[in-house]
Amino acid sequence: MPRPEDWARARRRKKPKPAAAGITVDIVTAMDDPELVGRWFDGESWNGWRAILKGAFGLADRMTPQELAFFREVADRDPPRRKVRELWCAIGRRGGKDSAISLSAAWSAASFAGQDRLRPGERALVACLANDRDRRALLDRAALRPVPSRTNSAMVLGE
Repeated sequence: MPRPEDWARARRRKKPKPAAAGITVDIVTAMDDPELVGRWFDGESWNGWRAILKGAFGLADRMTPQELAFFREVADRDPPRRKVRELWCAIGRRGGKDSAISLSAAWSAASFAGQDRLRPGERALVACLANDRDRRALLDRAALRPVPSRTNSAMVLGE
């Protein structure tokens, strides 16, 4: 078991550069790019989720007037200027919840740059909760579905 003096030494060590520091696209750009995950979010039916995700991830300055109006209508407030800590949505059946949540979870994991907030040896996890096994299987398939092989390098290297 590590001793307190080991903890102090671990804090003094130079921290490794976060893997996510090189990500050059945001969640909505990835959602629109067919080379990344865009082929699963094609069409106007996803415009509402684009507006919500722009608001949730602090991209309000990139919202169109239509997206701003939609966000204000469903949230009854202006979009936040910073990324939110929590996002609560009341969405009906067939509203795209699983796909949007899976995208958000996968994006949050891929873009995590908070290694400085973890203790030595700790690793960050993203949790997706479901109310039954069928829904859990759907979330797993959506979050872990195969993506084009260039996806990771494009997000990290900015290709």
